[in-house]
Amino acid sequence: MLYPFPESPKLLLAQDKEFEAFAALEWICKFNRGRSIASVFGNDADFKLKPEQIGDDNLRSAGGICGVLVNIWRATVPLFHKPHCVNFLLSIVSVFGMFLTAAGMQIWYPEIVNRSSGDNAGNSSLVCEILEASFEKQPLNVTSVD
Repeated sequence: MLYPFPESPKLLLAQDKEFEAFAALEWICKFNRGRSIASVFGNDADFKLKPEQIGDDNLRSAGGICGVLVNIWRATVPLFHKPHCVNFLLSIVSVFGMFLTAAGMQIWYPEIVNRSSGDNAGNSSLVCEILEASFEKQPLNVTSVD
């Protein structure tokens, strides 16, 4: 189920839609705190939203590759601090686990298909059942001495 979230205020400001950006910010404040912006900061607070001014020249003059890497580092470091650290680490572990599972299935998928194609043509069975049946019918690698 998708909730009707508003567009990001930062994106709306970048598109020169200040009124829509303030409405989105108001919605976010009501959703997060249950109160309007005016009640959080006071009724006499005057808000002026302005877009972030980052041009291509600033990115190019940041020191080349090192500057780009520093900008990436500065944007990534907050993910390892208090409110986001646990969730970020959980997401990293889960994505890494999915990657390893997918890589393992890619390696073993042809072998599983080869083992299942012989006996169970047309029958459906689980991967564990297929592998167990193939191990049961294979003779052990033993050498008999006469």
